Amino acid sequence: MTYRSVTALDEPEFALPLPEGRYAVQARVITYDGERNARATDYFAEPEVVLGSDRTLELDARRARPLRPLVVDEDRALEDGSLSVDLVRTRADGLGIGTDDLATLGDRDTAFGVIPSATTAEHGAFHLAADHQLRDPYLTGSWTAGGRTTPLPLLSPVQAPRSDSSLRLPAVSVGAGADSDYAGRDVTGKLVVVSTTRAVVSPLVATAEAHGAAAVLVTRPTPGTTVIQGAASAEVPVVAAPHEAGRVLLAALADQPVTVALDNRRDSRFTYTVPMDFAGAIPESPVLTTRKDDYATLVNDFHAGGADRPTT
Repeated sequence: MTYRSVTALDEPEFALPLPEGRYAVQARVITYDGERNARATDYFAEPEVVLGSDRTLELDARRARPLRPLVVDEDRALEDGSLSVDLVRTRADGLGIGTDDLATLGDRDTAFGVIPSATTAEHGAFHLAADHQLRDPYLTGSWTAGGRTTPLPLLSPVQAPRSDSSLRLPAVSVGAGADSDYAGRDVTGKLVVVSTTRAVVSPLVATAEAHGAAAVLVTRPTPGTTVIQGAASAEVPVVAAPHEAGRVLLAALADQPVTVALDNRRDSRFTYTVPMDFAGAIPESPVLTTRKDDYATLVNDFHAGGADRPTT
């Protein structure tokens, strides 16, 4: 088994000369949007490829399957917190290689998945191991216009200040959120909606705060990946909505007054940390179904104020 690292960006194919033998192939396939934000990240592994002549391996992200656990008897809302993925291939003599990755999920709408393997580890072992955190949502949102309330899916910066609070704020669109966009707009005590493709929003938040805004909601003006970062020093709540949800909200704002509701939590009241392990190959259906009774319950009496956090 021989291991070599190859990085291919924006190349439809590449050739790698290798001697005859058995090989393990692992890769991470990233699909980008127009701003080079990751729209999807998919993990690929062929645990045992036997080479005796020319051979083509196809890394087709369209075949990717969501890597997601289910807690089938949990009726409370859950959101993605984080995901760690390890692809580990070990030879019969114990020598191994691996690929590992860790991603936060609550601050972006990037999709994560795995591409099923066509081969299986016949000599030695292969494991796809993942820890997927599901949690009580940090915040929930909705907006109301004309007597009708619409749910508002939200993303939250990882390092954003958090508090236990419920806000009901009139919304104002401020375009791209530059200082000049606030001319003639009274945003004091209101939630401003900023349309931008920028992921790091700290300059936009600082401008909104300088004009008296009570909260900032960021959304993309065009389809693509929504990522929100850089709000660690914010003094007001900062959230993001995916493009389609933001488009609908902005369309309503153009016609009538809109009130946005933000219900925040200092920390999740409960968390599921779900270990997933698939041996031999990446399966066609990488889904793990669990029930609440499958978890031990640990009570955290610090930081979260006694929040129940079911874990394994």
